[in-house]
Amino acid sequence: MSSLPFLLDEDVPEFLADELVRLEPAVTTLQVGMEGAPSKGMKDPQLLIYAEQNRLTLVSMDKRTMPTHLAEHFLQARNTWGVFLLRQGFPIARYGEDLILIWSSLADQDLEDNTLYLPLQ
Repeated sequence: MSSLPFLLDEDVPEFLADELVRLEPAVTTLQVGMEGAPSKGMKDPQLLIYAEQNRLTLVSMDKRTMPTHLAEHFLQARNTWGVFLLRQGFPIARYGEDLILIWSSLADQDLEDNTLYLPLQ
């Protein structure tokens, strides 16, 4: 089981955090813009660095630009603790179930530098 907290990007609906805790009370979730998390408006490259430095698994719906930022992040010899890109048009419960399935099934090192699109197909 992973011990890594999730960091939900500001483009992720806030109620996904509630869904994650409902499904698994042991999970820690931060949302951009909330106390203890990066402020809203933080650019994706800085958000990736923040997540890396704070051992957070990033969850984003930004499939348009995040892959480019991730490639640049890796070119700078940086790492991630996992990035999940959410495909639009699915119920929040589906995202939550997949995130908790992965979180509960994998160890921290299994998530390192991995990028997955959710929901799982």
